[in-house]
Amino acid sequence: MVENDFPKVDGDVFFASEANILASIKQIYTASGFDSTIATIGTDEQDHELTAITSSVIGIADYLIIEATVFSDIRTNQATAVFSTALKFQVKETGQAYGDVMTYRNIDKSSISTSATVEADNFTTIKWVHILTAGEKSNGVQVKVFGKSVGAVAANGTASLVNVQTVLTLSKWK
Repeated sequence: MVENDFPKVDGDVFFASEANILASIKQIYTASGFDSTIATIGTDEQDHELTAITSSVIGIADYLIIEATVFSDIRTNQATAVFSTALKFQVKETGQAYGDVMTYRNIDKSSISTSATVEADNFTTIKWVHILTAGEKSNGVQVKVFGKSVGAVAANGTASLVNVQTVLTLSKWK
C-alpha cells in the first residue's frame, strides 16, 4: 500500500490524494488572445501563452490534455476566393523554447468552386494529448495556442477563428 503507486490492482488502497490526478482541470481560458480575422489576401496569425503549470502542480501526472473549442466563420462572395482557418499548439518546459506538438490543422477551408457564395460556420473541438517529458515534470510546462486565418487567390471574403474555450487538464492516464 504505497501512495501514488500505479497501476492499482484488486485489494490496493486508493488514497484520497490520488483522486485529483485521474483528470484534474488546471486552466480554462475563454479570452480572445489567439482569435484571428482576415478580409483580404494575406494571413492573420495570433497566439496566446497560457499560464505555466508548475512541477508541484503536475505531481505524478504523465499527460497534459489540451482541448480547444473554437468557432470558425468563412464567408466568400466570389467563386475564386479561398479562405481558411487553422489552429496550432506549442508546448515548452518552463525556461526552455517552444516546439510544435500539433502543427497547424485546418478548421475550415473554402475552395474554388462554381458557387459564388460560401458560408461556413463551425464549432470544432480539438483534443491533443501531450506526453509530459521528464524535464516538464521537474521544471513545469507551458502551452501556447495559435490561431490563423488566411485569404488567398481573391480578396472577396472573410475568415475568422474565435476561441470559445481552451482547457488544460493533467492526467495520469490518457
